[in-house]
Amino acid sequence: MMRLRNVLMITVAALTMAPAAHAASVLVTSALARGGVAFFCRIVNADKTDVDVTIETVESDGDVISTFRRTIAPGAAYGIGRVGNDGPSVLYCRFDLHKGSKNKVRANACALSSLDTSGPCLSTAEAR
Repeated sequence: MMRLRNVLMITVAALTMAPAAHAASVLVTSALARGGVAFFCRIVNADKTDVDVTIETVESDGDVISTFRRTIAPGAAYGIGRVGNDGPSVLYCRFDLHKGSKNKVRANACALSSLDTSGPCLSTAEAR
């Protein structure tokens, strides 16, 4: 009886911790005011294995305005964005890692210096 009780306690503890482990694999940037210029969410896989991630562009009120799921090879980068004057003036990025470690990726938000995505970043926000 005591052994069954211990097994049940371990099982309950493991199931309780599962959602917290998933929540730890979400990275979010601070919001950037973009003033009509293009905006970009970018992530780089610095690991030696594939990373599976959902990238979201989010309005300051929490509404997701674009989302894309992608598997990123080791050493590769990927991003999604909005051209200038498309969408709200304040945005942030959310990166939900389905496979891979948040310690092995680098991710940020970028408000560009142009209406399209060809210009350099005027301001950036690192994802944490």
